[in-house]
Amino acid sequence: MLDTARLRFPARENHFKRMSVLELDDTERFDVITAVQVHHYLTEKERESAVKKCFQALKAGGYFFTFENIAPCSEAARQLFLDRWRNYQIEHGKEREEAGAHIRRYGKDYFPITAEEHLRLMRRCGFSAEELIWMSYMQAGFMGIKR
Repeated sequence: MLDTARLRFPARENHFKRMSVLELDDTERFDVITAVQVHHYLTEKERESAVKKCFQALKAGGYFFTFENIAPCSEAARQLFLDRWRNYQIEHGKEREEAGAHIRRYGKDYFPITAEEHLRLMRRCGFSAEELIWMSYMQAGFMGIKR
């Protein structure tokens, strides 16, 4: 993805880094930070640290975009969505056991939080504007603005 971004945005002033968000130690350096499908692997404490680091690394007026697996608000929806995801995988060639193993990772190998919890976390970390910008079943995209 970084190679594609470099090709699409080759201007000399554009900089791209591949690193753990937990290693980010820049202060007010970036106009835009993206974190795509990474925070749901972090513990609650690590996730908050990661979002704070993104906030601190942004210049005033900067944008933070994150896309994550999310937790539904109810157990009924969680079961429905996980069943749909398992069935989709099977319909597209995964073996039943492999698809089941993938689903059993929920809450053990990755730790999604609800969309509202994402927005509250962004507020706690300092963002003055935070929005849900996209959602489909158990994935969502969020935007935060640093004023």
